[in-house]
Amino acid sequence: MKNIIQLCIGILLFATILHAKQSLKTEDLPQVGVDVPKDPSGVPLGIQRNRLEANTIENQALYKEMQIKRTQREMILSEIFDPDILMQPITRVIRAIDSIGVTPEYITTILFPSNMEIKDAKSSFNAPLFEFNRNLLRFRPDAKSFFAGNMVITLSDGTKNYEMSIHVSRYYQRDCTIEKDQYVCWKMHKEWKKNKSTKAYPYAYNNLSLYYTYKNAKILDNMDVISIYEKLKGQVLNLQRNGDFDVIQYDGVSYRIIRDDTFGDIHYRAHIYRIKIGS
Repeated sequence: MKNIIQLCIGILLFATILHAKQSLKTEDLPQVGVDVPKDPSGVPLGIQRNRLEANTIENQALYKEMQIKRTQREMILSEIFDPDILMQPITRVIRAIDSIGVTPEYITTILFPSNMEIKDAKSSFNAPLFEFNRNLLRFRPDAKSFFAGNMVITLSDGTKNYEMSIHVSRYYQRDCTIEKDQYVCWKMHKEWKKNKSTKAYPYAYNNLSLYYTYKNAKILDNMDVISIYEKLKGQVLNLQRNGDFDVIQYDGVSYRIIRDDTFGDIHYRAHIYRIKIGS
């Protein structure tokens, strides 16, 4: 008798569950996805394409102007006004510590003298491209993360080893503009905002290039630099303001003579100067 009662209860429970499943409506079920029409506007894709092409042809001058503006905006955001300027090679001198400027938008090449070989090179910054072979080194820092860092390079001429630490900084356009189709930078001094027409100097003086060539040259003594400066310029060295500078080239090496009343170490004709090697 007990078993018959349990069997009846089981049959009743099964019938209840079956009825509940049958009464469950489709809309009560969770929605798996929603169909999205391929063309919400209702206009066939072929007609839309024809309209776009016709509109582009009809307004080609406007589209071209928009493209030019977009390109210029992207160049400004990338800190590049005139890429042609970057093609000007800059000559540097091999020494223990040096400094160069780069832009991560391009690959920078460093060429050492042909009698030298790069034995090892390491960078402190992330560089998707960093490779060297014999006397040539190429690198491109990561555009998103790079701000500044250094490279340590070991060189050998077969008889003597050299080690260089090159400080590499990302170039940011601060005081540069285009004037009369020429890219120039304004020399920074206290009065520069009052009269920008004074003390404009070429872009190349910012130490920014895609191509650096290093030479193992003898560095002139400070007073020899001043003496050669006066011979080349045909005038006595007399920079009027603190921060003023002039540049000379001698034996492939650039020397920048700077009027520096605070940190200068060369006392000459009642003024204080310092000399920086390289443009």
